[in-house]
Amino acid sequence: MDAFVEVLARSGYSSASVEDVDRQAGASRSTFYEEFDDLDSCFFSLLEEIAGELWAELQDAVRAGEPHDAPRQLVTGMLQFATEQPARAQVLLCESLAGPAIALDLRDGLIERVAKLIEGRWRTAAPDTPAIDLPARALVGGIFRLLAFRLRRGLSGVQELPGGLRAWVDAYAIPRGPADWQSDQAIKRLGAPPSIDLPPAGPPPAVRLGSSGVTPADRARNQRERIIYATAQSCHEHGYSQVTVNDIVVRARLSRKVFYGHYRDKEHAAMETLEHSFETTMTAAARAFFAQQNWLDRLWAAGRALCEHHATHVALMHMAFVEPPAIGPAAVGLAGERLLAFTLLIEEGYHYRPEAEHLPRLTSEILASTIFEPIYHSIRSRKDPKHAYELLAPQYYFTLAPFTGPTKATQIVQEHMRTLAAPG
Repeated sequence: MDAFVEVLARSGYSSASVEDVDRQAGASRSTFYEEFDDLDSCFFSLLEEIAGELWAELQDAVRAGEPHDAPRQLVTGMLQFATEQPARAQVLLCESLAGPAIALDLRDGLIERVAKLIEGRWRTAAPDTPAIDLPARALVGGIFRLLAFRLRRGLSGVQELPGGLRAWVDAYAIPRGPADWQSDQAIKRLGAPPSIDLPPAGPPPAVRLGSSGVTPADRARNQRERIIYATAQSCHEHGYSQVTVNDIVVRARLSRKVFYGHYRDKEHAAMETLEHSFETTMTAAARAFFAQQNWLDRLWAAGRALCEHHATHVALMHMAFVEPPAIGPAAVGLAGERLLAFTLLIEEGYHYRPEAEHLPRLTSEILASTIFEPIYHSIRSRKDPKHAYELLAPQYYFTLAPFTGPTKATQIVQEHMRTLAAPG
């Protein structure tokens, strides 16, 4: 397993093989199979071991301080783990996302456990003490996601992380309770949002050459669009690692010859599908954003557009938020670039009030990571996309709060949610 850590740090799970592990360990193939059934079982054993180590360290870190300081202690513990054991941290935080479903389950389950640990500490805090008014799962998931992106780049800019993360946490501080967003009371008081009643997007119909003026370029574009849709749908149903070119061409109702006329292989098609997914998602958000007059309304409109895009383009959203680590390093790099593009929508927040001007610019990247995680979790758990508006209130709140202050952010969310729920 020590050898597997080295292999994963060097080439990633999507490229790893039993042969690579044996070569690194100086062991024979038969020795490997005496210990493990296959590469997946070795990987899961390794993840369990590292997750157990991190869980023990975070329990100690979080319980070492005052209950209301649990988020700051979490930041300290996570950064210590990532900087002192970067290879093992990369396995748990990054490569788990590229593994089989059981690896994703372990990673997501650890986030849930750590969130409950934070919530447990919060419940023991005295009512008149300061509080961090932020959902624990958003806090933990955002930190996991941020460190995953940074670890893939060799923890670039590590010196800015402690101060930046603590400043972000402190931006949700209130002098005393009740901390409504910690306990979901703020969401419950808002009531259930309406469902999204929009027709799902489908593949373009096939076109015939010469029919209604269809040119060879038109037909080629139509074929590529059908392959993109088929790739997204196949990955959504089976996961990228299980999908074959044959699955894609059958769904697209095209021949393998046509497929290979457009794409070198499955990965090439997946990368273009991923690019298409980010392009359509960003277009939907940006169009809604710039249609509004002020920053608060712009952010709300962009968030609402994302929810509606999720409801109508389920497979493409799955491709963008779940599959990149399984596709490979190029896909992860693309996902990271596109995620950072969303930080441009946050820029006006630094000028909202004097206090916001002192926030570190790392806040934008942290917020993008924190927004990414709940969408990933919703998509991966197969929640009904018609209920995607359930993501809107908490995401709008934890995006606004560092810039407006938690109390003001709650008031703004309430106003927008009332408008959303109003008839017509």
